[in-house]
Amino acid sequence: MVHLFGPASAPGTSALQLPDVVMELGQRFVDAGHELSLVGGPVRDLFLGRVSPDLDFTTDADPDAIIGVVRKWADNLWEIGRDFGTIGLRKGEYTIEVTTYRADAYDPESRKPQVAFGTSLEEDLFRRDFTMNAMALRLPSLELVDPYGGIRDLHAGVVRTPGEPSASFSDDPLRMLRAARFASQLKVSVAPEVSAAMTDMAGRIAIISAERVRDELVKLVNGKDPRAGIDLLVETGLAEHVLPEVTALKLEIDEHHRHKDVYQHSLTVLEQACELETDDDGAVPGPDFVLRFAALMHDVGKPATRRFEPSGAVSFRHHDVVGAKLTAKRMKKLRFDNDTIKAVSRLVELHMRFYGYGEAGWTDSAVRRYVTDAGPLLERLHRLTRSDVTTRNRRKAERLAFAYDDLEQRIAALKEQEQLDAVRPDLDGQQIMALLGIKPGPVVGRAYKFLLEERMENGPQEAAVAEQKLLEWWQSSAGIAAGIPAKRGAIMSYLPVDHDYPKLWLVRHGETEWSRKHQYTGLTDLELTENGVRQAKEAGLKLSGLKFDSVLSSPLKRAFRTAELAGFPEPEVVPYAHEWDYGEYEGLRSADIRAKDPSYLIWTHGVRGGETLEQVADRADHVIAKVLDAPSDPPFHKGPGAQRNVLLFAHGHFLRVLAARWLDLPPVEGRRFVLDTATVCSLGWDKKTPAITSWNA
Repeated sequence: MVHLFGPASAPGTSALQLPDVVMELGQRFVDAGHELSLVGGPVRDLFLGRVSPDLDFTTDADPDAIIGVVRKWADNLWEIGRDFGTIGLRKGEYTIEVTTYRADAYDPESRKPQVAFGTSLEEDLFRRDFTMNAMALRLPSLELVDPYGGIRDLHAGVVRTPGEPSASFSDDPLRMLRAARFASQLKVSVAPEVSAAMTDMAGRIAIISAERVRDELVKLVNGKDPRAGIDLLVETGLAEHVLPEVTALKLEIDEHHRHKDVYQHSLTVLEQACELETDDDGAVPGPDFVLRFAALMHDVGKPATRRFEPSGAVSFRHHDVVGAKLTAKRMKKLRFDNDTIKAVSRLVELHMRFYGYGEAGWTDSAVRRYVTDAGPLLERLHRLTRSDVTTRNRRKAERLAFAYDDLEQRIAALKEQEQLDAVRPDLDGQQIMALLGIKPGPVVGRAYKFLLEERMENGPQEAAVAEQKLLEWWQSSAGIAAGIPAKRGAIMSYLPVDHDYPKLWLVRHGETEWSRKHQYTGLTDLELTENGVRQAKEAGLKLSGLKFDSVLSSPLKRAFRTAELAGFPEPEVVPYAHEWDYGEYEGLRSADIRAKDPSYLIWTHGVRGGETLEQVADRADHVIAKVLDAPSDPPFHKGPGAQRNVLLFAHGHFLRVLAARWLDLPPVEGRRFVLDTATVCSLGWDKKTPAITSWNA
């Protein structure tokens, strides 16, 4: 191990150590008549008091000459980067890359360089991203080459570029994200000219692949100060292109101070989540990307759900559900793996579950559901929930902390009694099939789910009790419906003779700017236009002579607002009654897509990166089941010719699919039911056969 750069030569640093392989490799190149220098991040890290296991070198030797020097010395050798002048190798515990001096040029419209080999070390250093990475150690002499002030900027804690920032970022726009990543990892600031160039050129990040953006974002979030990195992305406008949901939080500051600054709150939650990570032997070893990113994204559903109540308060009903969908959608666009997407979005969905525990307490059933719903994410959910307390009211903060302490104690006690980590129904699949006389298939899964709900609600039961409950369920309308796996929408066709047959009234939301232009509008939640407001009020007039036993609404504000304007100010929000998630087609028109694919039809081709038609139909089936099973409030009493009325405010494609399912048609047949904004429809019965009783009224 070679010692270099003691306090005299590098103020503020201690003596540093250089791996022996560096000097060995340097001597081999000199003996072969070539130059070799340690370069970039490994040199920077030496001045930060650490040695990287990945060592980067640059040389005047071409790739063939590099191979000739290292072939007999290296443990392993690979040539994947040969076209770019890079030869990779392994020596002991170190991964090494040796690259010929480069003097690349870039096409402004491309993300790939036009590779050109250079002739000098100084020329090679000039093309690097930042001055702190544009330093080299000539080998084996250990001469420091720092033509652009890297040592100065490193000690000052400032990110600068060797040349003009605009030229550097034009060459490789990913460098803008890297600057934000350095702010997080190294706790440094960016020079004013660098920040200005990032702001001016933020849109150029669009030419960078989603995978490269994702990798930089993960490193940023996992850094020492992720708040600083995220804040830089937002301030420079880069977040509008890579994390627009976070930028939207900054726009949600209430000028009347009726709710807290959601953006700053989210950054504080991120900081507090980092502080609750454990060491390697703990429950959540840090840095934990899943916990941190969930903390950052936990409130991204608030802009779409913010509502000013008549009392003057501000509400964000179901922002957890909407936020989970927005988070998953963003992560899909960034090409995260499915497991990470599911984990982060699930935490976002569950982050509000705890609230209310302190006031009313929970039954053992509720505690079981909390643990089971969190599954392997429970320890992360504990930390996210605690991090979400940012109030300055000390008494309130202490009350919430005490309540969560109590919940964790309840969980620990129940785990000890009931093995909550592996909750299972009291009967297994084989027992279910034997008892009901059925074969393997979806019906077994539905019966299993019923028993699991029973287990959650009542705890462990004797097998005989579980068998009796399963038989009662099997003989009920729900059980009969579960026995028809291909016809979930046909539940009503198999209802008992004395069942209360309800009538379901449908209202599509009023016009928005996008619906007026025929743009797909899924989770993007827009306000109603002036015409949409008028339409909603007119729909209310059409409904004014009717009495409804229950009124339901999608969680999206354009539907909820239509309900309010129609005269139904407090509908029950049904989280799964939102519009089709159009994925990458959000905001597009069918005509835009057909310009590239003339045969395109959403009903048959589907969407990219969003929900399938079958998933939309599954949600519609759940709404139908809710309508059929839910009692009226107050309880509905049948009389001669009487019928229960349920009213639902939702969205065009979703309601068209729901209509098809009501009629026991495949969801694709929803294409036959054209539905205008703010029109009233009704689904009912003709001699106990499901039917459309009015449409587009």
